[in-house]
Amino acid sequence: KHIPNLCRIPEVSIYTEQETSSKPLKIGVLLSGGQAPGGHNVVIGLFDALRVFNPKTRLFGFIKGPLGLTRGLYKDLDISVIYDYYNMGGF
Repeated sequence: KHIPNLCRIPEVSIYTEQETSSKPLKIGVLLSGGQAPGGHNVVIGLFDALRVFNPKTRLFGFIKGPLGLTRGLYKDLDISVIYDYYNMGGF
């Protein structure tokens, strides 16, 4: 109840390889704690791995860290956004 926007988010389960499905997912990423070297490349690596899982899987970035999570502020991180930050260092 402390983070009301999370109440409607379905639970995520992890299964062994035999039980996985290739249904597209919607996954959010949140970075907090200030600037860090390589932060952009971590998100790009996640994006690339998710595309291997299913090309229709969508990655969202929460804007303003935890505040964006609690207020539902996010941006769709599609390929046109992601690769503008490739090898750009931290975040």
